[in-house]
Amino acid sequence: MSLAERGGLFRTLTRDRPMLVILDNAASEAQVRPLLPAGRGCLALVTCRRPLTGLAGAVRQPLDVLAPAAGRALLAAIVGADRVAAEPAAADQLVELCGRLPLAVRIAGNRLASRPQWSIAWLVDLLRDERRRLTVLTAGDVGVRSAFEVSYRQLDPVTARVFRRASLIPSPDFAPTLVAVAAGTDEETAAAALEELVEAGVLLTVGDRYQFHDLVRLYARERLDVEEQPASRAGAHDQLVDWLLRRVRQAGAMFEPDAGRADSPFDDDRAAAYWLDRESGNWLAALRDAARRGRHADVIAVGRALHWYSDANSHRHPWEEIFSLGAAAAQAAGKPHDEAVLLNFVGWARYFCQDRNLDGLAALVRARELARRIGDRREQAWALTYIAVILVRMGRAESAVDHSRRAVGLFREIGYALGEYGAASAQGGALAALGRFAEAAELHRDVLAFYGQGNGLSRTGAAVAQAGAMMSLGADLAGLGRWRDAAEVYARARQVFHRCGATFSEAAAIHRYGLALQALGEVDAAGEALRAALALYAALSCPWWEAQMLYALAALADAASETAAARLLRQRALDRCGELDAPQVRTLRVTLRRELAAS
Repeated sequence: MSLAERGGLFRTLTRDRPMLVILDNAASEAQVRPLLPAGRGCLALVTCRRPLTGLAGAVRQPLDVLAPAAGRALLAAIVGADRVAAEPAAADQLVELCGRLPLAVRIAGNRLASRPQWSIAWLVDLLRDERRRLTVLTAGDVGVRSAFEVSYRQLDPVTARVFRRASLIPSPDFAPTLVAVAAGTDEETAAAALEELVEAGVLLTVGDRYQFHDLVRLYARERLDVEEQPASRAGAHDQLVDWLLRRVRQAGAMFEPDAGRADSPFDDDRAAAYWLDRESGNWLAALRDAARRGRHADVIAVGRALHWYSDANSHRHPWEEIFSLGAAAAQAAGKPHDEAVLLNFVGWARYFCQDRNLDGLAALVRARELARRIGDRREQAWALTYIAVILVRMGRAESAVDHSRRAVGLFREIGYALGEYGAASAQGGALAALGRFAEAAELHRDVLAFYGQGNGLSRTGAAVAQAGAMMSLGADLAGLGRWRDAAEVYARARQVFHRCGATFSEAAAIHRYGLALQALGEVDAAGEALRAALALYAALSCPWWEAQMLYALAALADAASETAAARLLRQRALDRCGELDAPQVRTLRVTLRRELAAS
């Protein structure tokens, strides 16, 4: 009897019988079709690695990995609840190291059940070693590796190569373009192979990108090591790193003033920013790899290329690390000009992005002295400009005025208008700190008018610079008691920052807008604004700015006679001050402790 005849007989015999047919681990539609019952009271439950898209009328239910609590419950069912209760943290770590995959958790549980003398922590230590993890996740004739092997052996050679090479990509998720680079193929072929890997159940989709399960990535890397020669693996890795470093330089160039962009793969600076954000895990890993291997020229070039982009994205990437790698590479390569440039960037990242004023000052003093030694007036001027900003933060505004004026003079001598107006803005900030708000406002209006002309900046760069000048002007107006005018300027700046994706600066604009509304007596609107700013600061992990928002909200709670809420807000503000060391932080910390003691 043929397969078709046996299938027909099966459907005839089951037509009038209510039944549930379970078909476990089906490999293809052809395996399933002959076993589908025909009766109206019948159901077939099929488990499979592939989605079996050829089956008509099927209701598909994708299965995700276990939730942490479910993974812990499965482990407890195997090894005993008492054992899990005795080591709850280790149990949670074990579930995570198993990728919350039911098979992996079951195997780990079976190993523990068969070795009662083992602690859960002992097995966790074994699983931490990625090179041994798949081997550890084997119990008897059941193993995670063998489960993956079934799917892998069904792949055609091109798809198998894509599977192996994709494991070289450092980020958890990736696009076909990057896979094509790693696999040494065209993007169309890579995209088709990735879809086949999704069909095979060894790759996940995340929007328009792809992702390995953690254990599948380890298996793919294992197959790469076994099936490809060391020279081939190294070549693929280098090709990937080279491409990423080249592309990140091209993206950064889209933000540089007066840069030639005709041959760029990006249509504009927004497209470049989108790529830099999405691929940050990959290009940052490539930069670290280049630094470890002494590729000084590449590390320097990337650091310098990203400066103007960092202005609009100050808290989105680890700028202190990126620019420090560049400065170290420049020093190692004997490039004092590049070292001075990158030390200035390091100083900016430390004080502006991390609120580490003293550390920022140390880097900037080094940059200034190095620039002075080699006769680089432009980098001397930038160092003086950044130092002036820090001096204002440290309560030394008179010295800040002197530093910023010297910077303006140096920039003017070399005919660098962008630097001149940047230093003028810092000078205005120093004057405002001295209470000379009218003079500061005049300077900041000049700066705003300058940036309004574009002056070679990218579209995003010009917009962010203008909004930054608005923020400075708003502070001057606030100092003059013109709170309504200040609020309007802050509101305009907020809109620009939001449009440009400059989240930290947007939070700062909302923050100051809220304070202006508070001064105007518009308490409800002020509270709404301050809470919105707090949410953005918290999302960016900016503890000093969170502390300021919490303290401002405590003042609003006081005004509303909400004593308990005010005390809680002050305690949270004190916690966020942490170990930060700056005059304004120390002042707020003392104030908070005094007010908490009195409440």
